[in-house]
Amino acid sequence: MRVIVTGSRTWDRKDVIWTALDILATEAAKIGEPQLVVAHGACWPRRDDETGLLPQRSADYLADLWVRRGGHPLPVLRDAMPAKWREHHRAAGHLRNKALVEKGGDVVLAFIRDASPGTQDCIRLAERAGIPVQVIDYDDIADAAEVSS
Repeated sequence: MRVIVTGSRTWDRKDVIWTALDILATEAAKIGEPQLVVAHGACWPRRDDETGLLPQRSADYLADLWVRRGGHPLPVLRDAMPAKWREHHRAAGHLRNKALVEKGGDVVLAFIRDASPGTQDCIRLAERAGIPVQVIDYDDIADAAEVSS
């Protein structure tokens, strides 16, 4: 099974992405899939100037952390496809999204926040290609602190 993860650079809810991928991996294992490939655009957050650390945000980065976490019910591979900004300039994000979709997928998990144009582009491309899209809108999910109250 191949899942394309797309999402906003400002997405900071690791719990939501990890839960969605946990559910997908569990279901894939139950139906006998030999592996789960998590494809994303490798859009990492910028390092914090003071600490030099990567902040815990960006849907691609958080999905990649999930892959690297391990302990999954089936083998999980990553397919990171970064945009080639120096080569393609402003068209790089669209061309990367197009390549992700053209490579195929069984489902797209779209984690959208702040009407991210890149995420919207990937959703449109996937829908045109007939790949089912599950949109998770940041504004529609409960805050973890609210859930535990």
